[in-house]
Amino acid sequence: MLRRRRFGLRARYFAGAFCVAVCALAPPAALATATILGQVTSEGGGPLGVLVKVQVELPTGSLVKQVVAGPDGRFEFTGLDQTVYRVRAMAQGFEPEVREANFEGPINEIVLHIALSPIRQRKAAPPVARSDKQASRKARKEFARGRRALKEKKLDEARTHLENAVQDFPCYARAQTDLALIYVRDKNVSSAETALRKSISCDADYTEAYGWLAMVLNGTGRYTESKEILGEGIRRAPDSWNFHYLLGEAFAGLNQFGKAKEQYLKVRSLNPNAPAELRARLADLFHKIGDYQDAYTEMQGYLRADPQGRFAGRFRALMEEMVSSGQVHPDATATASPPIAKN
Repeated sequence: MLRRRRFGLRARYFAGAFCVAVCALAPPAALATATILGQVTSEGGGPLGVLVKVQVELPTGSLVKQVVAGPDGRFEFTGLDQTVYRVRAMAQGFEPEVREANFEGPINEIVLHIALSPIRQRKAAPPVARSDKQASRKARKEFARGRRALKEKKLDEARTHLENAVQDFPCYARAQTDLALIYVRDKNVSSAETALRKSISCDADYTEAYGWLAMVLNGTGRYTESKEILGEGIRRAPDSWNFHYLLGEAFAGLNQFGKAKEQYLKVRSLNPNAPAELRARLADLFHKIGDYQDAYTEMQGYLRADPQGRFAGRFRALMEEMVSSGQVHPDATATASPPIAKN
């Protein structure tokens, strides 16, 4: 049962894996601001031994405040409006965790205990290709030689062996897909597309070919075709974050920004450690639709994740321009964000 307490009295930290809320009933004037206290620990309750970032977000994902937790994982946010927040804890080598902090009722202080789990390497099952067993012995030998040469970056040799493999057995899906990758590197888009379509027609459940074909189609501006191919791929592999990322790219190319945003956010839900490129895509998307505050937040996130990335210089310049023009107000977006390093 929740206890009534006077405003400003610090709650003790509670052990447990879920949010613990402490209510405080106070005079009306004291309810203007809210406080979130908490501690981030390992699953066993001890310190993580690494830097821990904790941030408060609105339900839309917009960053409100961010702090680095103390050595014991304790953190504090004060001066918050009384609304609903998400509190996200992140540390290198650990899965991020999110808790809700709801100040819509007669609550002005919430205490959270957040236990982070180590990232456990999940070995993805290799795509199944029925044609591997159907291929002739000669074709399989040529494929093995081609794959070895490809690994050693001997592209001409790899091309010869893979072409021999598909000449002997044209429906060798894995060989057709690997051959397409060489054609892509050679900028032979037409041959790459032909090989990938052959792979899919011969073995529709070999999903690796769908992603590569979508990349070829997106790269040549054929977004409608890409969308159709990815629809087939997602039907067979609904949890492939890469497929959703490419589908977001296709929708953005078609100026269907709402659907693009939906796919990019789906990527984030499937893979919390998605590449920084995802933030760049979202930043560009938000900027195009005039959602400058969220665009600025995504740019900040990109620069924290990849300060020297290929979009870093452009984002720094664009962020300065957005601030100087009054399109965004950084203090309102990320009151406690770390400074952005400049080149």
